[in-house]
Order: sequence, then C-alpha cells, then structure tokens
Amino acid sequence: MSYPTYQLLTDDLPAIDEQHYKRLLNTSRSAVMYPALLAGYRNVYEAMNDTVLRNYLDVFVQRVAYAGLNIPDNETGITLKNHVLDNLFVEMADDQLETLSFNGLANLSDSLLPVLTELVDQNKPVHCVAFLVAAYGHYLQAETDDKGAPYETQEPLLHETDWAKIGDNDVLAFLDVSPLASATLRDIPHFAALYTLYRKQIAIYGVSFTLRQAMCTFWETV
Repeated sequence: MSYPTYQLLTDDLPAIDEQHYKRLLNTSRSAVMYPALLAGYRNVYEAMNDTVLRNYLDVFVQRVAYAGLNIPDNETGITLKNHVLDNLFVEMADDQLETLSFNGLANLSDSLLPVLTELVDQNKPVHCVAFLVAAYGHYLQAETDDKGAPYETQEPLLHETDWAKIGDNDVLAFLDVSPLASATLRDIPHFAALYTLYRKQIAIYGVSFTLRQAMCTFWETV
C-alpha cells in the first residue's frame, strides 16, 4: 500500500511524511480494533458509526498517535489533524476487525511502546494507552465479545508461557508476555494502576460501558 504525504504550506508546521503517516495508521488501527471487536462490531465502518468509539479514536490520535510530531496547538494544527484523521477513516473503512486484530502484539510492541515511553518520559497522561492495552489483554483472554459472540485470535509471537500469563488471574501478568516484557510496564506505577482498573472494569461491565465511563477522563487529559 502507498501512504500519502500531507504537506501544509506553513513555516511552523512540518509535513506528515510517509513514515509518520504509517505510524498514524498503525496506531489508529490498534486503537479502534480491539475495543470495537469486543463491543460486537466486525468491520471498521460499522464501528465508526458508534459515536463513543469514533470519539475515542479521535482523542487517541490526538493524545498518542501525534506524540513526538511537534504539531502546533493552533488552528493550522487542528486542520491538519482533522484532515489526516478523515483520511484514516476512509482508508480503514472496509477493513475487517478480526483480520486487523491478528498479530496485534507485533504492532503494539513496534508502534505503541515507543510512544508510551515518550509519554512517560514527558510526564504526560497515559490513560488512552492503558485502556487499549487493557482491551487487548481482555481480547486475548476472553475469546468472546460483550455480546457473547466468539472470535478468532492469531498471535504467532506468543509462546506457551505467554498464554499462561494471559490466562493468569493476576491481570498484571499479561504485561510480562515476551513481546511486552522489555518495556517493564508493571514498573510504571500510574500506567499499571490504570491498566489494572480498566481490565477489571472491562471484565465486569464490558468494553462499551467502560469506554463510555472513561471518555470524560480521556478528553480532560488531551
């Protein structure tokens, strides 16, 4: 697939080049696919008709996907963000969530962990990433969505010992699976606390209810 380059002719705004656009696409896909799949949707188009999920993707892109791109917080920056976000919706519209979800740990470890490290180093909020990791951990453990419908998982990077951690009653054990272990996520206290909270809420109330409850916090931390 060829990724477009978005160039605004301003002195204070850099171009969004192919590498950055690819990161935007990958992180946006990660943000929407696990919560949407757990909510009972099976393709991105259906999921994006859910106002809560679309708002979550919007705030996730602003909080996480744009981290490190130095986009200014002014009208020009907002225009670029909206332009790229709209193009992401179009590009992902026909994608099947179950297929997108395969081998998700490769994307999480390659794309999201470096961004999470940046957020932690800059003492910025990590709520959105904690929610995504919680949704992903639940996705691997539950194997059925909020409505009880089953889905298939394919994670070639996971070993037998990793699956034992995924099935552990201690939800923090998931943070130690081999693709995530190098990030030592359980040693980041505020992240581990948020992740644990969201995992427990998703298990009890489902992802849709948990996300609706969390959205106010997500917007306040943008």
